[in-house]
Amino acid sequence: GIIGAILVTRWSWHLLKDTSKVLLDEQHQDLEKTVIQAVENNDAKVGDLHVWSIGPNIHAAIVSVVSHQPESPSVYKDRIQAQCRSLVHVTVELHQCTEHHAFAPETC
Repeated sequence: GIIGAILVTRWSWHLLKDTSKVLLDEQHQDLEKTVIQAVENNDAKVGDLHVWSIGPNIHAAIVSVVSHQPESPSVYKDRIQAQCRSLVHVTVELHQCTEHHAFAPETC
């Protein structure tokens, strides 16, 4: 009776704790920072980034890169996945900035 209730309550609590991160689409701030560092340089900047969990320690991302002279999407994808092993699916969207002013993704 009571011991069973304690065990079920304990199990339920751990299950809730583990699954709530996925169910609530937990923010992955450390992973986002790593993606930004892998992509950005003097020319390329991250314009938009979405990271989400698709399983335990498995993530997907969509990265929008703004650059005056963008490289191929596979170059950015390889850089990202070299730094972020848990990102198993990465989509890279490129936007070429044609303006001749100080670089800011929102102005291109």
